[in-house]
Amino acid sequence: MKWVKFRIILARVFFYQKKHPLHSFFGFLAILAALISFNFLLAFEESKKQKINQEITSLGPDYIRIDPYGQAKLTIADAKHLLNKSLNPSVQLLAPIKTGISNLKVGPNEAQVSTIWTSPEYALIHELELSKGRYFNSNDMFDSNPVVVLGDSAKKQVIQGVFKKRQFVFVDGYPAYLIGVLDPANTRAVAHLENTAILPINSIAAPFSAAGHGIEDIALDYIEIQAVKHQVDQAVMQITATLLAEHGEQNFFLTTQDSLTEELNDSTKEFRVLGFIFTLFSFIAAAFLISAQMLSYVNARTTEIAIRRISGLSPEDILKQFLAESLVLCAAFGMLAALASIVLINLIDEIFIGDERFVLSLRFYVPIASMVMALAIGIMGGLYSSLKASQVNIFRILE
Repeated sequence: MKWVKFRIILARVFFYQKKHPLHSFFGFLAILAALISFNFLLAFEESKKQKINQEITSLGPDYIRIDPYGQAKLTIADAKHLLNKSLNPSVQLLAPIKTGISNLKVGPNEAQVSTIWTSPEYALIHELELSKGRYFNSNDMFDSNPVVVLGDSAKKQVIQGVFKKRQFVFVDGYPAYLIGVLDPANTRAVAHLENTAILPINSIAAPFSAAGHGIEDIALDYIEIQAVKHQVDQAVMQITATLLAEHGEQNFFLTTQDSLTEELNDSTKEFRVLGFIFTLFSFIAAAFLISAQMLSYVNARTTEIAIRRISGLSPEDILKQFLAESLVLCAAFGMLAALASIVLINLIDEIFIGDERFVLSLRFYVPIASMVMALAIGIMGGLYSSLKASQVNIFRILE
C-alpha cells in the first residue's frame, strides 16, 4: 500500500514538472548552485584538514623552525648559542640548514638536485631511514673528505646499478664520498627529499671559504629544532630570549605545529566565510524557488484538494501529501545536482589560495550530505505550501 502511495506521489510530481518546465528548470538550478557550493566547501575543508595533517606528520609534535625576516641573517654562530643548555634547556636537537641547487656528477652522468647542508641531528628530527649505507655522524662533520647522502631519485639519476660505499660523487665540482641512500618508503621523509643531496654543514666551508667567509658567519636558510617532549612552549620562549639577546631585535620568526595550523586557518578564513555565505544564500534561494513552485501546484490543484477532503482525507493528510511531493521533487533534483557537483569538483581538482595549493578531496559522506541538504531544502520550501494546501476552503471551491 505504501509503495502504491509513493508511486502516486511520484507520478503527480513528474506530471506537474512537465506542465511547468520553467519552474522545474529554475528550481533545479537553485538546488544545483546550493549543492555545488556546499560540496565545494566540504571538499575544501577535507583538503585543508589533509594538508594540516601532512604538515604536522612531516614536522613531528615537538618541532620548531626558526626563519629570518627579510634581510636578517641566521648563522651557525646563532645555532651554537641555541645549543647552550643553560640558556635553552628545552632544546633537545638542533639542525642548522643551508639549502641550494647543485649539480651532481658521477662519471658521465649528471643531474640537478636540491642540496641540504646540515648536521647529523637533521636525520633524528625527521626520523629519516636509509635503504642503503648510513647517515653521516659527528666524526664525518670534521672529516677532511666530505660525505654525501642522496635521495633515492637523485641516486638513480647519477648511479646506475649496485650501491657502492665510499663512491665519489662530485657536488658542484667538489668531491664527496657517497655513504648512504634515503629509503623512499620512509613515511616521515617527505617527497621533496627524493631528489636531494644531504651533506654535513662543515663541508660548505670549501666553496664558501674561497669567498673569504668563515663557517660561523655563513647565513643559514633556517634552523630546525626538536624540543624536549611536551616542552615546545618553554623552548619557544627560551629560543626567543637567546636570539633577542644576540640580535638586539626580533628579526626572526618561529613555526610550530600550532602556529602552522593557525596560519593555514587564517589564510583560508576569508575564503571559507565567503563560501559559507554563498552556500547559505543559495540554500535560501533554492528553498524560496521550491516554495514558489509548490505554491503554483497548490493553486492549480484546489479542486483536487477539495475532492480529496470530501473523500475523507484530513488537513494533516493533505499537508503530509504535499510535503512528501516537495521532498520527492527535491530528492530527484538533489540526486542530479549532487552528481553534477561531484563531477565538477573532480574536474577542478585543485585551487590556490595565496601560495598554498589545496587538492580538493571528496569523501564518502559527501553524497549523503548532499541528499540531506536537498531534503532540507524540500522541507523548508514545501512547508508553507503544504500548510496552505491543508487550509484550503473546500466549500468556497465547490460552490
